[in-house]
Amino acid sequence: MIDSAYILLVDDHPALLAGLRNVLSENCGTTVLEGFDTRSMFQQLANHHVDLLILDLGLPGNSGLAALKEVRKRYPSIPVLIFTMYPETQFAVRAFRAGASGFLNKQAPESELKRAIETILNGKKYISDAAAQELAGSYHPDQITHNTLTDREFEIFLMLARGDSISKTAERLSLSVKTISTHRSNILNKMQLRSTYELIRYAIQHNLVNSNDSLSG
Repeated sequence: MIDSAYILLVDDHPALLAGLRNVLSENCGTTVLEGFDTRSMFQQLANHHVDLLILDLGLPGNSGLAALKEVRKRYPSIPVLIFTMYPETQFAVRAFRAGASGFLNKQAPESELKRAIETILNGKKYISDAAAQELAGSYHPDQITHNTLTDREFEIFLMLARGDSISKTAERLSLSVKTISTHRSNILNKMQLRSTYELIRYAIQHNLVNSNDSLSG
């Protein structure tokens, strides 16, 4: 089924798009469409038949989860595979709750990507071992606090936890510094934290980021 499928790839990294296109079109025989942001994604969805959408969560200026929810609302019959640099500990549970049919980290081997695509095209969900662990523990009491955050707040929470400044976070998300500052205050209030330092410590303790991420930020 994969050899006759029409797959839309949406990612803002040209090199990755080219690599995926080669893997899918040359090795698997699929027809590959491309988009680099949410605008081009919806243009492709409106103009072409699509059997599967492969979506990155890190699109510039947009919440990938918000884009996923909008796709599920407007095109409920099109399955979505999240293919992202973010590890399962950060977004897998939220992605499945938002309607994703699969979640895969970009470091996964090519064979697993093909297996995920085939599974989803056959009408099933693809859940990797790492994602399964997150889903199984998604209601663990230790994780309740950060699960109270909205998807946008959680996205900003992770950027701050990795050491990004408010101004850098604002630039990456195409939002104002004031908006990010407001989100930061709301995040700290919801999580009953007093500072960005406590936020970083919480994220490390809950395996949402590692200490190297935070120190390098």
